[in-house]
Amino acid sequence: YLGVQRVDDISLSIIERLGIPNNTRGLVIGSVTGPARTAGLLSNDVITAINGENVSGLGMLLAYLATNTEPGQVIDITVLRGGQLVVLPVELGTR
Repeated sequence: YLGVQRVDDISLSIIERLGIPNNTRGLVIGSVTGPARTAGLLSNDVITAINGENVSGLGMLLAYLATNTEPGQVIDITVLRGGQLVVLPVELGTR
């Protein structure tokens, strides 16, 4: 359990709203709870990678979490925040 909610794939309207480069790929976070909040992820962060692997959409993120992780494991989430890439370690929780 990562603890991100209302996650949307990057679209042109999101690019314009957040003022991010138009070649940005990833997911924009709507809200954070649990492990994500504890790790310092914020609303409007754009998840671009998980453990160094580029995230192209919600399906990819969910598949990666389901097949490569387990509760208690620490993963690195790379986010675009304020024009900078930030890597945050997140300890996954249980639902």
